[in-house]
Amino acid sequence: MRFKAFLRIQLHQLIVRWRWLLPLPVMGFLSYLLSNAIIIRNPPAFLSQSGATNMVNSWDALFTGFGNAYYMVFVIANLFLLLVCDSLPESAIGQLAVFRLGSRKSWWAGKSLSMLIAAFIYTLAGMVLLLGLTSLRLGFSWEWSKFGWSGDTILVPALFLQSSSPLATALVLFGMDVLGFWALGMLMQVVTLLTRRYLLGYLTALFVLIGSMGISGSLVNVADGLKLFPAIRNLVMTFYPYPFREVAMGWSYVYWGICLTALYLLGYILSRRQNYYSKEQ
Repeated sequence: MRFKAFLRIQLHQLIVRWRWLLPLPVMGFLSYLLSNAIIIRNPPAFLSQSGATNMVNSWDALFTGFGNAYYMVFVIANLFLLLVCDSLPESAIGQLAVFRLGSRKSWWAGKSLSMLIAAFIYTLAGMVLLLGLTSLRLGFSWEWSKFGWSGDTILVPALFLQSSSPLATALVLFGMDVLGFWALGMLMQVVTLLTRRYLLGYLTALFVLIGSMGISGSLVNVADGLKLFPAIRNLVMTFYPYPFREVAMGWSYVYWGICLTALYLLGYILSRRQNYYSKEQ
């Protein structure tokens, strides 16, 4: 019961804040940019073919938006980091909760679980908003659009276009991003435990994202395991900066699983060394 109460408090402090309204204008503007880009990339003659249906749809925008490395790093992932960057260090009330909880292990588990729930809510809200808003201009269908099949990439590996539905493919991407945002959030927490400065935690996670973009272009003729090393390649479905993927998608889940396990253990070790007093930091 104490853990449930602690988790509710953590979620309230982490999510129930005015800043969590930011995804509305951000995803709204991103939807506008993506729908414009898709319409511009398709000549009027293609869009208005006699009797043609499902030429473009909102899935094209969703996969292009969540599959574009620049959008992912500088907008989508970065916004999540900004929303949750100050989950640590603990305030005086948070420190008091540690004593009431009576367990550093439970405290760290609550912190980690609240970050997972925040990542889940953020990713779900972002995808639903982007899909819903772009459907107003591009339309909606449960099938791949003719544009998606035309060879002008929507940043989805060809195997998924051939053997999976848009919804099933989106669920795969959703899982990757939830785990990725959770890991980045925990990275911020671990760095903050070390430095007691949440700004350093945020900058470290952002540096990992931007740095992964920098090294992605050089990982071509290397072992498959090394191709998965950049974090950005495990947040998008293609192998940025290339519009294909050479390693099964499941390995990205393994990648985030390893990262999360290491971060959880490191955070637990650091949490046991923290000297908590009920006072302002």
